[in-house]
This record gives sequence, C-alpha cells and structure tokens, in this order.
Amino acid sequence: MRINVPYCFIALISLSTCSVAATEIVKVAKEQHKLYPRDDYIVSLLELALANQPYQLQHVPVHPLQQRTLLKLSQGDVDIHWGMTSPDREAIATAIPIPIFKGLIGKRIALIKDDRQSDFTAIDSDKLKQFTAVQGT
Repeated sequence: MRINVPYCFIALISLSTCSVAATEIVKVAKEQHKLYPRDDYIVSLLELALANQPYQLQHVPVHPLQQRTLLKLSQGDVDIHWGMTSPDREAIATAIPIPIFKGLIGKRIALIKDDRQSDFTAIDSDKLKQFTAVQGT
C-alpha cells in the first residue's frame, strides 16, 4: 500500500538495508557543510529511536544537493536520508510518512515577544499590515 504524503518532511530509507550481522551498520547521509541546525535534531531523534537496538549509525558525507544524495540512496551508499517526498523519490526508496516537524517546514509562523501579546490579541488584517515582519535571525 502506498501512502501519499505530499510536501511532508520525511525520512527516505533504502531497501538495500538487509544484513544479518549482530550489529547492523546504518549509513546516514550527512552533508559535508552543515546547512540546517534541524539536521542535528533529526540525527538525535534517529539515535533515540535506535537506542537499545542492534544498529550502529555511520555518517556518510554527501553533497548538499538532494538529487546527489538520492542517487547515493538508490545505489545503496546511503541507507537513510530525510527530505521532501514525491512519487519519483518513492520509486527509489521507502517513504516513512511521519512528519518530524509536524508539517511546518516551508510554512511561516508569526512569533511575537510575550510583552507584545496585547498588541496582537484582537488584531485584524488591516491593523496587522501596519507592522513590519522579518524572517530569519
């Protein structure tokens, strides 16, 4: 059964991971130049999920271009890679449809300081346009 989860941040796992060793090596894609702090969070989740299991993580350096990492995944050089899913990607790997960030990757969320809550409690669209929003740090 195929579960279609478009635009969901998921893990893609290669079907080539099947050895019978006492401790199985799981090759995890790791970008050579860290682009996103969220990768540390995902690795921590993976380590927690595999704790007390017969698996050992091995980080495999990959290029930040996702297509190159997907090629390594399809060739069996990498067992786990996380990113967006698509029918093409699911043709080369098994998608695990668990939105690690609850579907918030790519969406914008307004954050305000606690002491400004009263300014935003009952605001309408016209008054909101008077404020200046920023993105990033």
